[in-house]
Amino acid sequence: MKKSVLFLFAGAFALNALAATNITTPTVSGNWTVSGSPYKVFNNIIVNTGSYLYIAPGVEVIFQGDYRLTVAGGMRAVGTAAQPILFHVQDTTGWYNPATTNGGWGGIFFDTYYGVYHGYAPDSSTFEYCRVYDMKSDDGFALFYRAMHIKNCEFFHNNKRTIAVNLNSVLTFEMSNCKIYNNRNNSNMIVSVLEGTTNIHDCELFNNVASTNCISIFNGTVIFKNNKLYKNRQTGITPGSALMFNGCTALIEKNTVYENVATMNGPIALWDSRGDVVGNYVCNNQSTAIDDGSGTCGSVQGGGGIRLQSSTAPAGYSYTLRNNIVANNDAAFGGGGIYIMDAEAYLYNNLIINNTGYFGGGVYMSNAFGKPAAFKNNIFYNNVSYHGGADTADLFIPMAANFGFDHNWCRSTFSRNLGTSPAFTGTLTSDTATNVIGALPGIKAPTNTPGCSVLANSADFRLKPGSACIDAGDTTGTMTPATDYYGNARFFGSKVDIGACEFDPALITAIVPSNDKKQPGLSVYPNPAVDYVFIELPMAKGTVSLVDISGRIIVQKSVTNKITDILVHGLPSGVYQCIWNHSSETLSGKIVIE
Repeated sequence: MKKSVLFLFAGAFALNALAATNITTPTVSGNWTVSGSPYKVFNNIIVNTGSYLYIAPGVEVIFQGDYRLTVAGGMRAVGTAAQPILFHVQDTTGWYNPATTNGGWGGIFFDTYYGVYHGYAPDSSTFEYCRVYDMKSDDGFALFYRAMHIKNCEFFHNNKRTIAVNLNSVLTFEMSNCKIYNNRNNSNMIVSVLEGTTNIHDCELFNNVASTNCISIFNGTVIFKNNKLYKNRQTGITPGSALMFNGCTALIEKNTVYENVATMNGPIALWDSRGDVVGNYVCNNQSTAIDDGSGTCGSVQGGGGIRLQSSTAPAGYSYTLRNNIVANNDAAFGGGGIYIMDAEAYLYNNLIINNTGYFGGGVYMSNAFGKPAAFKNNIFYNNVSYHGGADTADLFIPMAANFGFDHNWCRSTFSRNLGTSPAFTGTLTSDTATNVIGALPGIKAPTNTPGCSVLANSADFRLKPGSACIDAGDTTGTMTPATDYYGNARFFGSKVDIGACEFDPALITAIVPSNDKKQPGLSVYPNPAVDYVFIELPMAKGTVSLVDISGRIIVQKSVTNKITDILVHGLPSGVYQCIWNHSSETLSGKIVIE
């Protein structure tokens, strides 16, 4: 009896594995289910206006040649993490040759939905947990005047365009938790969005090869947040980037951008836009094009990490960079870290370190139209210029009217940092005597060598105790965020710290006593605190005190345990010191009470 049951089960499984549905009609609609999968497509197909196609989790759609799925009505392709929906081609022979249609399929084209016919109603089409690969189309996965949220999808091994979105001023395109990788386009970009509102967040884009940009967004409002862009490469001799914004109002926040290679621009490029670039990690990227002697190079190339540009004289385009770490990038032309061309630009609380470039290892700026610019609370350290050596290592600013440069940390004075070839021609609007000059900025564990070959991914860019950057900045006019690059509260002292990272009390180490014997550190948590604060000590001896900003002891108690608690509920909000004393040994740490 048991043998019969096993035989029947095995036979049913074999029949299901062999089941397939051939699609030979030009129109499709209804439900595609796992029991009918795989669906083999032998011609171009369309979901007509007024119809819907529903694709269930686990369905596989296999195109038998260069055929396209057009959606004039609606389509809901909703898989799951365990059962994604697959779209691909039967035979990939010839996929690498973009001159032929061999080896790929024609992609998915969502035709116009927003308009008079549908009463300007929103579309309920959706695309979730799908894997789309082997496309070979000028449009790839395309949305034409249709809003959509793409979630948890993967787009890989596609030739030519992978995603193309055309919107209007009222439509929104959102993409979240998606991966776009191993795609190529020898004649254009990988992803493009035109107009509307774009929200791309929590996505990964890597190992893509394009002749222009990995992502291009034109003439719209953009939020680009919490994404990773890495190891993308541009091959064409044209301005291109991993991420290009043109004519946009953009928020670029908390992205990790590293090891991208472009011909003319850095991985983040904003042209004729308004942009707020906040809390990004931009490291180990490279721009490879050199000065060809034409006299136009600076207008189309430069910037190993970030490029900011306005191509026309009128005001209206402005950029703000705050809390960014720009490290170990390289530009063959100029602006190893940041390149600014004819743009109104404000750099506040950034760390610009170990970048290299022919003109200006840290920042190159030339504002021929006299647009205002200001650099404040930034750390410029160990950037190298091939053109002028140490004198022009951090900055190269031949033209900058209405330029403020104050409360920055530098290795040398402003005039010496600029160098003399060519001389600075501009008007300073701030007191450069407020800058902090020193040999070392006091960073915990930075990269030690300039250039993109030294990886910065394991570096720790927080400030060390005793750094001259602590409480040395100025917040006037800087729009300082509430948190620093690492997410710590921005104010642990009387003033903002210079750089992208506020000094973290958790990094406090012992004050070294006269015998030079270092003691274990003191930890204070949670920080900020509301009810209780816990102080972790090296030994269960001595006293611990809570001291307010005026030096008044608020609480003092004897230590009977290596972890001592203090009730802070009801105390005024503010910054306090936790101080431990035992014999001649003293440890201290700052705590914020909310």
